[in-house]
Amino acid sequence: MTTSSALPGWLPSAVAERLRVYTGRDEWLTARQARIAAGGIGSTTAGALLGLSPWRTPWDVWAAVHAPQLLDDNPADPRLLARGLALEPLADLLYRQSLAEDGSAVTWGVAEHMTIAHAAGVLVSSPDAFALVDGRVGVAEYKIVQPWNADRWPVGVLEVSTLADLDDASSMGRWPVSRQYVVQAMVHLLCTGLDFVDLFAVFAKDVELGHVVDGWDSPIAVEGTARLRIYNDPDTLAAVLHSIDSAHKEIIIDGREPIAHAPPPPWDASRDPLSGKRDATLEERDTLAEIAQLTAKSRATKDRLGHLRAGLRDGIADSGVKAIACESTAGKISASIAKSGRFTIRGL
Repeated sequence: MTTSSALPGWLPSAVAERLRVYTGRDEWLTARQARIAAGGIGSTTAGALLGLSPWRTPWDVWAAVHAPQLLDDNPADPRLLARGLALEPLADLLYRQSLAEDGSAVTWGVAEHMTIAHAAGVLVSSPDAFALVDGRVGVAEYKIVQPWNADRWPVGVLEVSTLADLDDASSMGRWPVSRQYVVQAMVHLLCTGLDFVDLFAVFAKDVELGHVVDGWDSPIAVEGTARLRIYNDPDTLAAVLHSIDSAHKEIIIDGREPIAHAPPPPWDASRDPLSGKRDATLEERDTLAEIAQLTAKSRATKDRLGHLRAGLRDGIADSGVKAIACESTAGKISASIAKSGRFTIRGL
């Protein structure tokens, strides 16, 4: 654990006193796995608990505590994870450069693995870095994003205070970033009590010539950045904390296994719906035609996949076991049947 003398002097004492800095990623990961198994909720787990994560479901959060033998602990894409970790120092540099026009900016912690627990709850945050910007202290959360996902992020810089502000800032009925990242930012604010969180995206791809990054085997081309700053708003944070606490009590404390789940409605439902209609442009017509073709192909694949899954599930059940496992060229693959009848295949 890092001593207080090694922390930057501008970090508030309320944060410094509760901040834990690990000796490396392995120690941090071991502590994280133990915390999840004990029912603790991190900034990324919170999104899964609320049904907002594309990688984990509320059932996964439940199973980590109540049925860990059904889970496959191997990451879905270890190379993608390694890429994000290797590029964090580059994101930190670009973040400070992006703030140069606004004033002085200092960051600390990108080379550390650290956590800070909520003062009165089960939440734990793992900031990528802390930032001092024009006298205000906040959290910098870095995202390495493929360039073709740039339209999901704000253009340039967007600053908001509440989730209603964020909803108002969306275009064509979409939020400017994925909601699990917004939940992650809210958990950072709840645990640290700091002034803001900057979600900073770097749109980067692997190329033959580009930035050479320590720890990564391919040069990187950066095609742009985006920054979403969410300020600390007590009413918004109270509403988010209530949602997380309610889900935690039901799924973790009470042990109710989620059978089906769907993303909850937006926290703010006051935005007027879009109205009107226009003719599609030539480019839009071509896009719609391509979508129709791909949808037809996807539907045929989905029907075949459903048939295969049903046959495999029945075969496992008829053999009198609840799970099977095997090794493949892609790694370990397992299939299991929960008490509720839910059939899950992991490792694909």
